[in-house]
Amino acid sequence: MTRNQILSLIASFQVKEAMDLIFAEMGYEGRLSNKVTLLSARYHRNEQRFRDQLTNEESYAVEANRIANALKDYVIDSDEFDELSPQTAGTKKSVFISYSHRDREAAERITTFLTEHEIESRIDSTSLQPGHNIEDFIKESIMNSDYVLSIVSRSSLKSSWVAKEITNVLTVNHRHSGVFIPCYIDEEVMSATFMKQFADEVMTEMGEKVEDLSFQIKSRLDRGNPIDDLTGELRRTIDLKNNLPIIIQQIQESYSVNISGNHFENGMDAVVNKINS
Repeated sequence: MTRNQILSLIASFQVKEAMDLIFAEMGYEGRLSNKVTLLSARYHRNEQRFRDQLTNEESYAVEANRIANALKDYVIDSDEFDELSPQTAGTKKSVFISYSHRDREAAERITTFLTEHEIESRIDSTSLQPGHNIEDFIKESIMNSDYVLSIVSRSSLKSSWVAKEITNVLTVNHRHSGVFIPCYIDEEVMSATFMKQFADEVMTEMGEKVEDLSFQIKSRLDRGNPIDDLTGELRRTIDLKNNLPIIIQQIQESYSVNISGNHFENGMDAVVNKINS
């Protein structure tokens, strides 16, 4: 068992499965197992309170996110795992491109540039097969890529899917090994002052969306209709609202590149040099 296996489960919100695997491999003794036992109790208590309607969707999601983050931190810090398995070397470096579909043109331009420099790109428009689960595709692409290039823009910072991708990258500890590369296509977004104001606006907008989705869920439940599509969207929206400040902080603290406007060629040259270094 490796850290990557456990972190992959956590990144795909399979927290119970991650804890069960730890117990199955390590038993119920040891420093990590003792910590996981306490988290397991919190996890089951949170699930039971939600089933009994003693907590609302947002409070449930906040606690679930805290448990997942605590488990992730324990796993990363623990010395009870095998070393991370090295990725199989290939003839080309591979890059997963994380972007908002509103920035598709920029994503395709980046893909073309990387291809011209013999770097393989993984992007949903060409790599995602029909019928393939989107969340599984994101997780697999991040785990199997040498680098993750995240297009940073107004649109991407408001995208729950991009937020999920960035959170997954940070969860599997890619940022600390230097393979998370934020690339700005909106120059104004690079301003710290703008980022603070923009974050407040997005979190307010997401809070309103959470209220709307919660109302829709209650209405459907009252009519006895299924809510699977709404609960997935609600969870992603709550995650975006709760994680946005952390995501912005991590982007600002990471090696980042300006590829906006006339900076594209020089910026992408810097990206290629980093990938090939």
